[in-house]
Amino acid sequence: MSTIEVIEWSAPEYTYYPKTQNWYWGVATVAGVLVLVALFTVNLLLAIMIVIAAFAVMMYGARPPEVIKFALTRRGVRFHTRLYPYDQLKSFWIIEDHNRRKIILESDRLVLPHIVVPLVESVNAETVREYLRNRNLPEVRQEESLADILSDYFGF
Repeated sequence: MSTIEVIEWSAPEYTYYPKTQNWYWGVATVAGVLVLVALFTVNLLLAIMIVIAAFAVMMYGARPPEVIKFALTRRGVRFHTRLYPYDQLKSFWIIEDHNRRKIILESDRLVLPHIVVPLVESVNAETVREYLRNRNLPEVRQEESLADILSDYFGF
């Protein structure tokens, strides 16, 4: 068993991509076209929902990420104040390529079973891997969810 009690680090809750004016114009253009389609089909409620969704996407896109404390403890994986006990986790996988370093945890939740934890450069991935293995958490290759891939692609 590892002698390390806790591995802690702080990281932004997500990778922030600065948005250009063209990004906002693109969101507004797509929303405008969808509103026109909704109005053409006489669906006023859908048009209103599209405007609200576009506004929310723009506001979320402009919001800088909050810095969150992460920790691997004897009891589980901690995000800020929330603890995911090891008995509720099925497996883990560490992704290290180019500018992406993250831990993907598979939980026993039915909805959104994958938990993505950003891993900073100051934390050694091999130390994390050994720590999680010592907690009887198997290392199983996992792919990022489509939502994670799309959010990275569109700059969220």
